[in-house]
Amino acid sequence: MLLLVSLGLSLPFLIIIAFRPVLRKLALRDSFRRPREMALVVLGSMLGTAMLT
Repeated sequence: MLLLVSLGLSLPFLIIIAFRPVLRKLALRDSFRRPREMALVVLGSMLGTAMLT
């Protein structure tokens, strides 16, 4: 059930990214340019989620 909800919520964003290459390029460019920041954001999100559950 949770998987279906998360897929349903992320589907509009995936569609926008698929059909707008400029937005896709902007979104991915900074994440690969700053890998340490990306790792900190991912770890912080995981930690925050773990604290809430």
